[in-house]
Amino acid sequence: MTDLAPAGKNGGKAPLLELARAAGAAAPPELEARGIGKRFGSLIALDDVSITVRPGTFHALLGENGAGKSTLVKCIMGYYQADRGQISVGGNPAIVRNPREAQALGIGMVYQHFTLVANMSVAENLVLCRAKLPFFVDWNREQENLVAFMARMPFQIDPTREVRSLAAGEKQKLEILKQLYLGSRIMILDEPTSVLTPGEADEVLGLLRAMTRKGEISVLMITHKFREVMSFADELTVLRRGRMGGKGRVSDLSTAQMAEMMVGRRAAASLRDPELRPPRRSASRNSRGYRQRRQGAPGAQRSLARRARRGDRRDRRRLGKRAGAARRGARGATRDRHRRSSHPRARSIRRRESR
Repeated sequence: MTDLAPAGKNGGKAPLLELARAAGAAAPPELEARGIGKRFGSLIALDDVSITVRPGTFHALLGENGAGKSTLVKCIMGYYQADRGQISVGGNPAIVRNPREAQALGIGMVYQHFTLVANMSVAENLVLCRAKLPFFVDWNREQENLVAFMARMPFQIDPTREVRSLAAGEKQKLEILKQLYLGSRIMILDEPTSVLTPGEADEVLGLLRAMTRKGEISVLMITHKFREVMSFADELTVLRRGRMGGKGRVSDLSTAQMAEMMVGRRAAASLRDPELRPPRRSASRNSRGYRQRRQGAPGAQRSLARRARRGDRRDRRRLGKRAGAARRGARGATRDRHRRSSHPRARSIRRRESR
């Protein structure tokens, strides 16, 4: 593992590992995925993608929707098996076949949607997330252990509270506490702020940022929000259409450069310049798709008849035929429905047809 600390916002080196050593805690291991490739049938989801999360850093995985971010972290967590490439933890090659093996290596993941049991307490959610549990749980002992655990954490939640009574920000904190309770030193966050307000997002990410500054954990965050990357991340890796779009230190990059890595230089330039943006296409009332939708809508025959009366002379015949067809189709559908029903009118229709 390397002892080089990431650059801070002012360009200086943040003493991440030095703080960890001063506190007597071991630094989290380095996580490296090199040359990862993954294919689903004919779809190439990842093509020669590499990422390195150095110890005690806040690393952002940036990209558009469908760029392959979630596929990459699922290969790291063992949900998917990469077709090629290698994953290393602490400089040692690792074969991760499932999330439990990833957890044994100290890698945990906080998912985009909550994985909590709403009608259970905070203590029960924490205890039940362990891989191994005794047949009978000594809750008095577990409560004592949880109180001691909460005292060491940068944020606390009352273990006796029910999860259903927690706000969204508190639930996200509880998801993070679950991974810390399991001993995760490398924490993967999948869009952690999608259900949070900006204030809650800043609070949660700020607490995680403080833990990385102390060298207690490393964070790999999937996101597409430039503000969060610029405010909290040390380094970033950008994916574009399943391939490497770029990487670097956040302090050395601007949002314009990040956008170019995400969508390409030409597309990023068109987004910055209003004159180069493609015109918005609105559904014209004369378009073919609009007419097809309107013909299948209720009252279509009346609408077409009104357009025939208002239309010019050369379109009246075409629109009149279409209105008549729609009207006949509506009558036919009503007649078929009456045939199949027990409505009194159905009997009269059947009698007329039998004559």
